[in-house]
Amino acid sequence: MDANYNLNPSEYCILHIGTAKTGTTSIQVMLNNNKSNYRKYGWHIPSLLGPINNIKLPLYFVNNQIKNYHIKRLGYKSVEIFNDDAISSLTKEMHFAKKNNLGLIISSEYLHEFLKNKLHMRSIKNQFNNYGYKVIIVVYLRNPLHLAVSRLSTAVRNGFSLRSLPKPGDLFWEGWKNLCDHENTIKIWGGIFGNNNIIARKYTDDNVFEFNACKDFNSLFGISLDNIANRYNSTLSATAIGILSLFNFLKMYDKDKNLSLDGRQLLRKLDISINDLPPMPSEKEIILYQDNFNYIINKMLHRSSNVSKIPESQFTNKTHSLIPDTECSFTQLQCFI
Repeated sequence: MDANYNLNPSEYCILHIGTAKTGTTSIQVMLNNNKSNYRKYGWHIPSLLGPINNIKLPLYFVNNQIKNYHIKRLGYKSVEIFNDDAISSLTKEMHFAKKNNLGLIISSEYLHEFLKNKLHMRSIKNQFNNYGYKVIIVVYLRNPLHLAVSRLSTAVRNGFSLRSLPKPGDLFWEGWKNLCDHENTIKIWGGIFGNNNIIARKYTDDNVFEFNACKDFNSLFGISLDNIANRYNSTLSATAIGILSLFNFLKMYDKDKNLSLDGRQLLRKLDISINDLPPMPSEKEIILYQDNFNYIINKMLHRSSNVSKIPESQFTNKTHSLIPDTECSFTQLQCFI
């Protein structure tokens, strides 16, 4: 499909599937905080499908092993109870939207992360089609080198003590191939929902303070809002990752062995200074990860340096370029970049 899109909202369900680390949380916060504003444009933003990431929708279609882990966090006592609630919630949301002549916008990075089975994707498509909705897939794709650094940053923010990208085989990389394989993402989702119904957007890192995923998302459907969400979980600089990793290590050390009084005072000072960590890595800092990243991704995907590239035609023209004239350029795709 070509940008911009002149859609009749009442006929469509927009599924924003991520991918992870492409401003997804910011888009979800924006949707959640502006439900009444989106309704003025003819769109309904669901509230019954779980937290702002609508995890209940994709979780309903996955196997019980994945489901069991997540439903406990969501407070459900059994898979059966969750399944009943999830399908009931989805039905209520679709019924409300149709009754009020509204389209649906549902954002969840877990759609991309969980749904790897074509049967599950087709089941979701049928759910909306049976209610009279055509489904449009919106997906943001990011240079995996930058994605790797952002993933490392998120892991450190969540308490891990990692100073650099882990080596192949580390649990850190679980699910990484699915996240990196942009070519396969477009192929599979396009195969189920139709290539003409896939809107693939480039998430840019060349000037993160100018690129705004929220504004870009709204521009696709002619929506203009004043209340745009801030950036969430921005990638830390290499210096910040190092400091926070040390902080996390000290916290873990203190759990197993009592730190000295001086150590505890240092821990408190570090804790206070966390909020002042520098945001966003510089290009020089990102390049520090280059060799390690190439080694990891080639090993994981078992690919040589001569790999296929995603045709530029797969992406919409109205977009933002990534670091031109370098091997990290998004249009010079390597290793599924």
